[in-house]
Amino acid sequence: MPAMYVKDASSSKQRLKLIGIWVIAFLLFQLLFIYSLSALMFMRVESEFKQIVTFPQSSQKQYAAFHGIGRAEITATYLIDLSGGEFYSRYTQQLQQHGWYSEDEIGIIYCCGVSWWYEKEGLVAIVDFRYKDRGAEVDASIVWGLSPWDNATRIAAGLDVLIMLVLLAVWRIRVRRA
Repeated sequence: MPAMYVKDASSSKQRLKLIGIWVIAFLLFQLLFIYSLSALMFMRVESEFKQIVTFPQSSQKQYAAFHGIGRAEITATYLIDLSGGEFYSRYTQQLQQHGWYSEDEIGIIYCCGVSWWYEKEGLVAIVDFRYKDRGAEVDASIVWGLSPWDNATRIAAGLDVLIMLVLLAVWRIRVRRA
């Protein structure tokens, strides 16, 4: 009897090792997939940003771009010589010509300015307009991965958790039966 128990224990250990190796390989594959997806989406974000973000009579003050796991973003800050209404009408018209839409025409008003959000096929454009002592300052961003339900990486991560739970349940059932 003790020999069979040792054999069962070693086969359980082998199963556990195989499952562990499979899980690690699966997670590494998913990580590479999600990172590659983020890199591809960064190229799309960059393309959209170049198509849209041009301000007449403006000077670029700052520029930042990055992508990581599940997120890609480009942000630039401009100094402009336009009023808030003039800027909003020009910029909204330009965004609409490129397929962007906004459900909120007023925007989010805060102490020094206004913030508008636009959407297009899983991307979000955020525009912050702030009055300064001389003229105004605008932060323009295009982001992928802002909303947890808008992109494939969050869904893939949820599926990973579900698959892991199913694998764990199957493994526990088999161990109990053995």
